[in-house]
Amino acid sequence: DGSSSFKQIHHYMNIATFEIKDRQQHFFRVQEVREATTHVKNADSISALPDFREASFPILILRFIQLCCEGHNIEAQNLLREQSHNSGFLISINIISDCINYTIENEKYLSIFNIDRLENALDVLIEVCQGPCVGNQQLLCQSKIPSVCSRIIQRQAFTISGASAATLLKLKYKTVTLLQAMMEGCNDAFFSKSILEDFDFNFAVTFIKEIYEKANNITLNSNTNSEIIPT
Repeated sequence: DGSSSFKQIHHYMNIATFEIKDRQQHFFRVQEVREATTHVKNADSISALPDFREASFPILILRFIQLCCEGHNIEAQNLLREQSHNSGFLISINIISDCINYTIENEKYLSIFNIDRLENALDVLIEVCQGPCVGNQQLLCQSKIPSVCSRIIQRQAFTISGASAATLLKLKYKTVTLLQAMMEGCNDAFFSKSILEDFDFNFAVTFIKEIYEKANNITLNSNTNSEIIPT
């Protein structure tokens, strides 16, 4: 049965999704302990919390999925979504849905401790859509991913403690790239309608306008300064 490997991936991705909240709480406790020890003279005597031991391997699994779809491998992209009996699979396991759930949960508990993992998840979703792969595009459009993308783009750096503006900007860039991948080569109104229902384009337009105006001001100030002749 060719389903065995897919069953394992499905199993570990479910565990990884379930562990996200616990992992976040662990790192917040570690942070609290570290902050507390800065006010204690004998800080070395305070026992540190043990490392969080994951029962899953999300980074390795996501990287494996990404590499499988590298170069717009349409067969792998479709196979990760559904497997047929004709190909030697007794059951069909939707690995793409597992990646979607993992992405949603990471965004739900977004912090400085998992922002890199959310980036990894977005990279995978981009890779499974590009080509394009219509089946995966449709799956993402029908999921909560458009809402996730909308919330990420509306995020401000101060809402993620410890995250720099540059780090958040990188995350937003990947988010926009994912939206592009979801719309790539689409002439069907279904895709745009599905995204429009959950995506706040009014905010996106305002956000883009603000960035353009800031960039314009920086350019104008730069040109003005370059014209100043020192005395």
